Amino acid sequence: MKRILAIIALTATALTLSAQPGSDCPGWHDPSSFNVGGGQYFWSARVGERVYPQSSTDTTTGYYVMSTCASPNAPAITGHNNITSSTYNTGSDAGINCCNDGNIWDALDCRFKIITQAEAGLDQFTINGSNGMQRIPPGHTSSIRLGDPRAAYAGNSASTGGSHTWSASHTNKGSEALFYTMKVTSRNALLFVNYAVVGRCYSHTAREAGEFLIRVVKQNADGTWPNQPVNDSLWFKVSAPALPSNNQPVAPWVMGRPGSICSSTTCGYVYKPWTKVAINLNDYIYETVRIEMYTSDCIYDVDPLYAYIAGDFQPMTVRTTGCPDATSSVIDTLKAPAGMISYQWFVATQGAESPENFFNQSYMDNVHFRQIYPTTGTTTDSIFAPTVQHFVVTEGSNRGDTVPEQTFLCIMTSAMDPAKPFSSKLYANVTNSRPLVNQRYESSCDGSVTFYNQSRCFGTASIATDRTEWVVYRDAACTQPLDTLRSDTATYHFSAPGIYGVRLFCYTETPNGDDGSIECVGSNTFTCRALGVPHPQMTLNRHILCNDERLFGRCTNLDNPSMPFSATHNITWQIGDTTIDDVDTVLLNLPFGTHPVIVTVTDGDNCSATVTDTVNVYGTPTVGMGADVGAVCVGDTVTITAEGNARYVWSSTPPDTSLDSQQGQSTIHVAPVETTVYILQPVAENPCSSEGATILVEVVPTPTPDIWLNANNVSIDYPTVSMTDISNDRAATFWRFSDGQEDEGVNVSHTFTDLGGDSVSIRMTTCNRLECCADTTVSLPVHSEGIWFPNAFTPSLTAEDNNRFRIVSTFPLLQFEIYIYNRTGHLVYTSTDPNEGWDGNDLNGQACPQGAYVYYYRYSRLGIDDFYPGAGTVTLIR
Repeated sequence: MKRILAIIALTATALTLSAQPGSDCPGWHDPSSFNVGGGQYFWSARVGERVYPQSSTDTTTGYYVMSTCASPNAPAITGHNNITSSTYNTGSDAGINCCNDGNIWDALDCRFKIITQAEAGLDQFTINGSNGMQRIPPGHTSSIRLGDPRAAYAGNSASTGGSHTWSASHTNKGSEALFYTMKVTSRNALLFVNYAVVGRCYSHTAREAGEFLIRVVKQNADGTWPNQPVNDSLWFKVSAPALPSNNQPVAPWVMGRPGSICSSTTCGYVYKPWTKVAINLNDYIYETVRIEMYTSDCIYDVDPLYAYIAGDFQPMTVRTTGCPDATSSVIDTLKAPAGMISYQWFVATQGAESPENFFNQSYMDNVHFRQIYPTTGTTTDSIFAPTVQHFVVTEGSNRGDTVPEQTFLCIMTSAMDPAKPFSSKLYANVTNSRPLVNQRYESSCDGSVTFYNQSRCFGTASIATDRTEWVVYRDAACTQPLDTLRSDTATYHFSAPGIYGVRLFCYTETPNGDDGSIECVGSNTFTCRALGVPHPQMTLNRHILCNDERLFGRCTNLDNPSMPFSATHNITWQIGDTTIDDVDTVLLNLPFGTHPVIVTVTDGDNCSATVTDTVNVYGTPTVGMGADVGAVCVGDTVTITAEGNARYVWSSTPPDTSLDSQQGQSTIHVAPVETTVYILQPVAENPCSSEGATILVEVVPTPTPDIWLNANNVSIDYPTVSMTDISNDRAATFWRFSDGQEDEGVNVSHTFTDLGGDSVSIRMTTCNRLECCADTTVSLPVHSEGIWFPNAFTPSLTAEDNNRFRIVSTFPLLQFEIYIYNRTGHLVYTSTDPNEGWDGNDLNGQACPQGAYVYYYRYSRLGIDDFYPGAGTVTLIR
């Protein structure tokens, strides 16, 4: 038979259970606490011998109850005259003498006795030479004895230390019953009973043997007690062995004291050594049960059997003990009730379940679990230590994720009767409070190393851990500590480059039931490399050179001058504008001037150091301008460059005040307004020459524009004008006229064609030989006399001077056209003869009426090919 029990397990350390009276299970850790009066927890009574079958086909067996319990403190035992199980039945009713008062140590009619440390040692009937059975098992301070071995010596004062017989009315030989009543909770649901049995072997068969019986009954709803155990797995019996052969009983029974007072040499005492059985009462939480234990005689008045009992109890929970040592990868330690037959540990494959689901066995049976300890089969180990890997989900949508909480399952096999084992399930949710330790570091070239805590604490909402410590060691083996740093990000400055050991401790605090919290710590040991900068040293052959001498330089390792830098180092020289890479020596010529010399050494970690110096190169001073600069215009800037001096002092003739701000510079910028000599003064600091140098800067003046004209106006009759550029320092002249025409040259003539306005303009640009130019513009008025038309005429024969409408011109016309229109736009007259004139008649010879007429004309004259157009109105008067 197997039963499955679903148990909620605490996720914090379970409470320590007291063994004193008033606790959940008085008497089980300390049997002396059974001594509580009034029948509050237990009562004891004397019973009769075993009722054995009358024939080979008779299955009747049981205990003969001797008397009725009359104590007012005893619980009702109606029905217990039939102490039955699947194989037990009893005979007729009889009385039970109760032993539940305070005087239970060795009452006259009771065999229940507390064995204390003062009475410890070997049971007298188990002694065989130097061997025997201890009355108190290891780990206990006392035990209970059911039954009285003195019953076997009734009337034999030499063996018992005194004469003692029982009442002749029942004459049983020390059989005893102990009833223990308790209310079951999760804190006391698991009982462990240690028992040892002592029997006398004589001439009896197996069916006649005395027995030790344990069973559990559950109180009925009406307060009465049934006469059978609550289920078949909650009772079992131990029968004394049959007559041994050659005084050697069948294991596990052991031969004890020989039967010296028996009439046969085969008589003697045997015992079954201490054995522990588990009574799992978790199915009956919040119910009242009774644990009943009996001893019986073999046959009436012959061969008694008595037992020793020492009990213990545990809560039906999985306890957690928090985080182990920091160097371990273990998250927690789970402890199931110890002493079971076997264990199997499992973990949920898709993460933690709600504790409310633990009560719903049908739901929990469908949750996927995988076995993790042992990986197959079973173990006798009640302790399991989950690690980080057990918090990695192996199924579902979050497969591969590390979860902050996980559900663990323990399947335990226990038994009251070893032949009838059954399983129990206990669940526990465990918080992943151990930090997942991880870190990185960054090394700086100044010898400092910055450590970054990248650990993760899954049991808290924060990614960071609650407290961080870095222990820095002088050696990579982490045996010589230097300092302790306390911060998620911490920096330590090492005095020298090299490999150092570091150990990171990460602490977290997790709520832990009644204890408040548990501090978990994880650690990781690693090495870091501290960097350092190289220490270069520069050596130069000279710091002052003439321009025909070469500079020699060498870079050496200041830490070890006899050894060059390694191949992982790069040496770069920067001398003026020249860069030389990856050499430790240089040999080169330098131009005139002051040259900074810079050597930079960079190691394989890109850490670098620089040393600097200065070299001056001298020679005969020289001064020059650009090769294409021969002269300049006024206002132009000239760059003068000098070489060869140790120091640069300038002067000029005539004086140039711009030199005041440029003293000491080898390159100067000047803008002379006239031809000037610039002088580089000689200086005594130049070891190669004591001379100075000069340079002439010629300044060519810009011309001042000036024009000569042959006329001061332009006549329509003669529109040609002659002109001459009379500007000083001219080299080229350019002309532009108002009619859009251009010309060049010192002397030019131009005939204007734009005489319709009041004036014409002439613009002259005059330039010197450097093409520095200036310009000016002059205007000439236009004289337009010589052509007119009358504004009215009378075509009568008597008016000789006004009888025709014609053009009047003071110069000859080469071509002429005129068109006259009336008010309706009809052409009434046209002619190409400027002397003809209109006589007032239309083209048909008819006289035109008096009124205003519009005329259009155009003409050309000598020297001008284009036509001049014109228009006007004339009034015909009759």
